[in-house]
Amino acid sequence: MEFGTLVRSYPEHMQSVIALHQTVMRDIQSPFTVAERELIAAYTPALNACAFCYGSHRAVAEALGVDSELLDALVGDIESAPIGDNLKPVFRLVKKLTESPSKVSPADRSDVLAAGWAEQAIVDSCLICGMFNMMNRLVDGTGIEADASLFAGLANEQAAIDLYRMG
Repeated sequence: MEFGTLVRSYPEHMQSVIALHQTVMRDIQSPFTVAERELIAAYTPALNACAFCYGSHRAVAEALGVDSELLDALVGDIESAPIGDNLKPVFRLVKKLTESPSKVSPADRSDVLAAGWAEQAIVDSCLICGMFNMMNRLVDGTGIEADASLFAGLANEQAAIDLYRMG
């Protein structure tokens, strides 16, 4: 199945899902740039081995100026990845929230705050992470397949502000 087929076949189901994506990824004021949000959106499915979500959001992040090798470095080792020290606790939180959510601790949240982020950074990173964990299950569970040619062709369009609008 293609993702567009899922959206067209189940518009009542997908309308709220797509609206949430638009709100979290583009419409809200966030301490994260759109590119940083897309990086979190690609990192989460990378951890889950969800090829469709990983490929599409990696392409969008790259279209927004994220270095093509940064995501690989993050997945390999957050601590040595070429990102600012302020982002490392955010990605550690996202990793733990994805891989073992019940083990997220007050210390994980405190690390994000100690890196100079406001509480909203915790909320936004958890929203993005949670949303993409859900999408990974929806995409993989319904058999949405990754098509690398689709990622390259849509990356610039998806980087636009209205990526998640339906219709």
